[in-house]
Amino acid sequence: MSRGGPESNQLVRNYMTLRKAIGWIGVLLPFVIFLGNWIIFSHHVAGCLVPTGDKLPDSLSGYYYSHMRDVFVGGMWAAGVFLFFYTGHDTFARVATNFAGLAALGIALFPTNPPTSEYLQTNTCGPVTPVVLQPSPHGSAVGIVHVACLCGLMLMIALMAWRFTRQYTDDQIAVMTDDDREIEQNPRLKRRNNRIYWGCVVALVAAGAFAIIQEWVFTGPIKTDAPWLLYAETVAFLAFGTAWFVKGRALLGIGNAYRTTRSALTGARHPMVHELSRVGQPSALGANGEAGDTDGPSAKGWDEGDRPR
Repeated sequence: MSRGGPESNQLVRNYMTLRKAIGWIGVLLPFVIFLGNWIIFSHHVAGCLVPTGDKLPDSLSGYYYSHMRDVFVGGMWAAGVFLFFYTGHDTFARVATNFAGLAALGIALFPTNPPTSEYLQTNTCGPVTPVVLQPSPHGSAVGIVHVACLCGLMLMIALMAWRFTRQYTDDQIAVMTDDDREIEQNPRLKRRNNRIYWGCVVALVAAGAFAIIQEWVFTGPIKTDAPWLLYAETVAFLAFGTAWFVKGRALLGIGNAYRTTRSALTGARHPMVHELSRVGQPSALGANGEAGDTDGPSAKGWDEGDRPR
């Protein structure tokens, strides 16, 4: 797909950036909301930095009733729009991401059930400026829609991570971007990515199962010992973001940046790397294995072990 000139290359870069943006939202949203609320709006009680007890919202969605509401809603809107307009390699991918996008928008539009007014007034971990609630006559129904949208989002993301592990047909590979094609045609990278995808699927399923268990099984002091649902949602969002990080090749870029920084700091020389498009051309390594004249590391970040044989 990136062989059609500068405009086509720019579209491919935008496509990969879209995947990375979805990943960044999933990974950063729980931490931005949690830390942002403590740093900007709270009384700065040190104990409130530890997510235990019943003084914090019992879920990530519970931060809707804090001063970080706009960040939470904005993050879900961004993820929803990105997912809705994402185009996969087949009909299943398009339907799944469209459904996931609508579910993310539903999470933003239909908030979870609000905390009690006593919780807001007596909470030592609450904001310096009190949050005023506007009761809704249909609050319980809205809360049910919120839970349904959250379950739908995580289910679709788990299905997409599972689908990322499959083997594509030659016709499907032929219409992929060069970035996707390189991974699909490289068994080593394909296996590595699949292990990460399966890890994300397991984490999403485990987080969902734990959320259900804590809701129906935990009672009394166990229920108030910690915001269990917040833990489950954080794990789910991290798995969500990681799956899209891998799909957008963000982890590869982070790894390349780390190796470049380490090389600059230590002065160590690393093997020269090439883009797969140069396979078949004279190697940058001389006959004796010494590095020859090259332009430097490839933008793709492939090492010699990644090159298909």
